[in-house]
Amino acid sequence: MKKLVDILLFLTCILLIAAVIYKQNEVRHQKYNNADVINIKINQPLPLSGKTKKYVYNLRKKYVKKSIFYKNDYKLSDEVFGQIEDNKPWISINRCHKKNYPLRVDGPSEETRDILNPSILISLDYPASFELEGYPIFCNEPILPHKAKYVKSKNEITVVYQDIITTSGIGKYQLKGINARDFGYPYVYLDLKKSKNVVEFTNPENVTNKISEIQDFIHVGGSCKVEGGCNNGSPLQEELQFVYPNRDGVVVLYFKLWRNMPSSPENAADINEKIIIKTSSRAKKLP
Repeated sequence: MKKLVDILLFLTCILLIAAVIYKQNEVRHQKYNNADVINIKINQPLPLSGKTKKYVYNLRKKYVKKSIFYKNDYKLSDEVFGQIEDNKPWISINRCHKKNYPLRVDGPSEETRDILNPSILISLDYPASFELEGYPIFCNEPILPHKAKYVKSKNEITVVYQDIITTSGIGKYQLKGINARDFGYPYVYLDLKKSKNVVEFTNPENVTNKISEIQDFIHVGGSCKVEGGCNNGSPLQEELQFVYPNRDGVVVLYFKLWRNMPSSPENAADINEKIIIKTSSRAKKLP
């Protein structure tokens, strides 16, 4: 009988502890929901080369659970993530490589910049790799957000990129929308009235003069020049590519995003994202 009593006491203690932890989490979540301004943590990229698709999916779910878009019924979009293959290399976030050599697949993987930061719907990237001989300054300086926040009353995400190296010598920059597409906001438009020092887009038809549909997904491609291919993001949408001005300053890009194609870009967005890009004076030192 004493043994049974001890077991019942032990189970009661476990239930009480679980109840306390649940209540603490509930209170923390309630505060999070009630806050108007939510600071978004920027998570650093992690290596994925050799990992399974299941591992990547579980990693994504872990970080989505901490994001502003978490819902209990969240499932990764098959259109975005369904073509990931097990045990493949992933292109490194370090985009430098020796001339005529494959791209790097060691270290933190490029796509984890978005996979691990789901609250940032539109992100900034280089659309090309760099040869070590040409632009060594870029080798250890991938583009990563400096800070981000979400303001509920404005329904607006703000992402700040700081000390971004700019030069006309490297050509284009790319806007990526893996997270926007995964969460069901595939339609995007750059609102010039709320933007500042707008960059020059490379395609005459672009996100400044028409609503664009984000096509981003991850698949096994051959751009890494590694036998058998690598898991990497695709495609490079020309209407989302721009040339950064070779000057110092602050650029503000204000994006409106919708779940369904709106009848007009003047329609209220389902959510907004403001990207602030602060450039670096090191641009003047580049060829």
